[in-house]
Amino acid sequence: MDGDIGVDSQIGCGSAFWFTARFQTLERLEKSTMSEALSIEVQLKTEFPVSCILLVEDEPINQEVARALLEEISCSVCLAEDGLAALEIIQQQKFDLVLMDMQLPRMSGVEATKAIRQLAGCQHIPILAMTANAFEADKNSCIEAGMNDHIAKPIDPDNLFLTILKWLRISKSSI
Repeated sequence: MDGDIGVDSQIGCGSAFWFTARFQTLERLEKSTMSEALSIEVQLKTEFPVSCILLVEDEPINQEVARALLEEISCSVCLAEDGLAALEIIQQQKFDLVLMDMQLPRMSGVEATKAIRQLAGCQHIPILAMTANAFEADKNSCIEAGMNDHIAKPIDPDNLFLTILKWLRISKSSI
């Protein structure tokens, strides 16, 4: 960013920390961000026009927000309100990707992921944690359980779309 960082300090007087950086103008930044987001959406709609996603989420507002975002990119969304329901549904229907909350009633997202990975044909389906548990230990717990990636709540649509695109591409290339 063409900048510097430094500190000026004197014993007994205190310290001054400073940095300089060059930023894009707000107008330029908004245009580039909007075009990137649009291109990610266009790529998803073009490459994966009718992706079937299992959304495992127990909070009604989170369900509504996630469903709206997923439908915006032409995904077909099936909802499971807990890990046990997700396990039952995934045995009856094929999904391109699973978005899994960690803290769920009846069966946690971590337990559900471990169980899903044991099912025939479900070893390679992308399972993405979509959770407010954003500490490094939480991310590691998700990966150890067999999840492929971690998306922190509150959901940033651009990050969600980019992560979904990444894992749908990986999944498609491994078939």
